[in-house]
Amino acid sequence: MKLNNQGQVNPIDVSQLYRMLVFASVVEQGSLTAAVTQLGISRSMVSQHLKRLESRCQQTLLRRTTYRLSLTQTGQEFYYYCAELLLLAKQAAASLLSTAIHQRALVPRLTDYNTIPFMPYRVITTPYHLRLG
Repeated sequence: MKLNNQGQVNPIDVSQLYRMLVFASVVEQGSLTAAVTQLGISRSMVSQHLKRLESRCQQTLLRRTTYRLSLTQTGQEFYYYCAELLLLAKQAAASLLSTAIHQRALVPRLTDYNTIPFMPYRVITTPYHLRLG
């Protein structure tokens, strides 16, 4: 990672986090092609993200040959943290989904006529010819 003037790592922006997730996905899937399918982006975009990540880190993370990918020592260490990040992102998404499902179970929907008290139309509104004044 690039250091600032005080010798500290520069803050990570959202695109950097996304590249870390792409890197973790590539490693977990074992190939760029499988990662492309999982991520839903093009192979060239995956390659670009990896290239930019390695550039930002100033380290080679993956050794690419025609038939396989392998992690460098630095890549293995970095992958551990990226995998944790990916796991946390998946858990966060799952918690939102489970919360939404739980809330739907507790809150009656407007289309669920069994839970809404029946109120005839004429009770809700007064016809124009019967209004006062």
